[in-house]
Amino acid sequence: MKLLDYNLEKLKSKNEYLYDYINTILADQRIYDEISNKFFVIETKNGSKTIECLSGHNKIRLNSMYNPEREAQKWVINFNNISNYTSVAMFGIGNGVFYNALKEKLNLHADIFLYEPDVKLFIFCLANFDLSDILCNDKVFLYIDGINGDRFLEDMSEKINWAMLSTQLECFHPAYDKLYKEKYFKFEYELEEFRNIMIARKNTSLLYAKKFTVNALKNLRFIKESNYISELKGKIDKDVPVIIVSAGPSLDKNINILRKAEGKAFILTVDTAVKYLLANDIKFDAIVTVDGRKSLKHFNDDRCSRYPLFTVPDAKSDVLEKNHSRKIWINGTGYLQVLYEKYNLKFPKYISGGSVATAAFWISEILGVKKIILVGQDLSYDGEMAHAGKIKQNAEWKDSREIYVEGLYGGRVKTRADWLNFINWFENAVERVKGKTDVIDATEGGAKIAGTLIMPLRDAIERYCNKEFKFSEILKELPVTFDERVYTKLCNDISGIKNGLAEISKAAKKGSMSARDNIDMLKNKKYLPDKLNRNQEIMVQSQKQIQNQDIYILLDEYISADIEERLSTVGEHYDNVRDELLEKSINSKVLFDALEKAANELLPVLEDTIKHL
Repeated sequence: MKLLDYNLEKLKSKNEYLYDYINTILADQRIYDEISNKFFVIETKNGSKTIECLSGHNKIRLNSMYNPEREAQKWVINFNNISNYTSVAMFGIGNGVFYNALKEKLNLHADIFLYEPDVKLFIFCLANFDLSDILCNDKVFLYIDGINGDRFLEDMSEKINWAMLSTQLECFHPAYDKLYKEKYFKFEYELEEFRNIMIARKNTSLLYAKKFTVNALKNLRFIKESNYISELKGKIDKDVPVIIVSAGPSLDKNINILRKAEGKAFILTVDTAVKYLLANDIKFDAIVTVDGRKSLKHFNDDRCSRYPLFTVPDAKSDVLEKNHSRKIWINGTGYLQVLYEKYNLKFPKYISGGSVATAAFWISEILGVKKIILVGQDLSYDGEMAHAGKIKQNAEWKDSREIYVEGLYGGRVKTRADWLNFINWFENAVERVKGKTDVIDATEGGAKIAGTLIMPLRDAIERYCNKEFKFSEILKELPVTFDERVYTKLCNDISGIKNGLAEISKAAKKGSMSARDNIDMLKNKKYLPDKLNRNQEIMVQSQKQIQNQDIYILLDEYISADIEERLSTVGEHYDNVRDELLEKSINSKVLFDALEKAANELLPVLEDTIKHL
């Protein structure tokens, strides 16, 4: 029991939620009998210990009976160029021997995502092995099936950039694929989902990263009369439901019923649904817009400008400029977060689902209301109709296969690959808020979102919308984030970015010259080791100087399309040191050149923003 207590204390220091959950399980004395009848510690020939598991009538050992450490070291050798990996996703923890062998070879900065499929085996290992490094290492993220396993895919999607995909190692603890076959297949499926999400983000980033970065710089001018999401916590009565209005085909059926909820619910509409509500003279409370590419046609009605806007730093700047009401930042992604943290203002962790509707749900979750009502959240076609207003499928959406899911009222309905991802996100979100918030699906059509309470909109309004509510009154009482004195300081911070861009341009130029020098020497095979090392040191220092600038976080995304081709070579294995040094020098030069170009391109955008502060 001493090891169990020791490990639990380590777990508590890093993850109190898991700690509390494990203690709840341990409070049931029957768990000890179940564990002791299924798992056994076996001493190996070299004096180490392994685990023997009963699986049906079979006994499966998780390590070698001779030398578990040597077995683990041989296992690690199978992964080429392991020091270049930036992240690991591993199925199964066991007694930590394979994890330890892997960690020894990994880059110190690599993120490690560990998924344990059996909480009973995990508890057994806590009681018999020292797992302290796994439990309190800041680079290790631990997921236990049935406890926080549903966070695995979302957390990886948030922590790993698409550019890191080629340097992610995916592996499993030997024997776990047999011992937990069905859960292993699920793990593999989730990794495939993760790869699909990353590829979609990559495609978007390559096409729009520059535009989004310019948006983020331009949008700094809207900070003055704004708030951020944390300031609204506790401001809205928990008994007032949030109605999230999306623009699915079913919105046409019940849009006029929304009128009954006016002044009795927080009606939050996504940007694509605004024009339908205004066309029907439906009063709502606020708009959510998060897309840096959003067409202005959704905001043609002049009345749009009078509604508060929940938004993100890189939303389309033209949309924000057209709006004359209060803006509320829902996340601080990129430079905005760095800027706000200087004033001890922290955004809550943004759980993005990739759509404006998932953003609206997350806002509702942060507000802490007891009821969230979904309207127009079809996530499927109604015949050929993809959106309200009888809008048909866009020609750009041509899935390679037809996808069907369970409908809200039974049967099967046709969906799309991106909508399927949103369905999965909503289902995880519904599970996440379970016990705190009820989610009512009043869409009256479309795909079923598991875990929601299905109800006609009319009934949902009659049952839950019983309190008077005016969001405008709340905003009237809520001061903007920065008073005049602090805002003046913040403007000086933003103006200081000019110096940061100049430093980046200067350091990138210096790094590029050193990289060019090394490339010439390595290509001609006439190089001096001392000179190579000096150039390498200059490149490392230049990179550090660049990354130390606050504005670097924006440039990193801005240059993604310029360096994409070289990113695919990062994880490659080379036959000799010269070839590896040559490729790394070429990669460095491409990176430095892209950064210098980006700094010079963004400078006039920044200067224009400073004029409007």
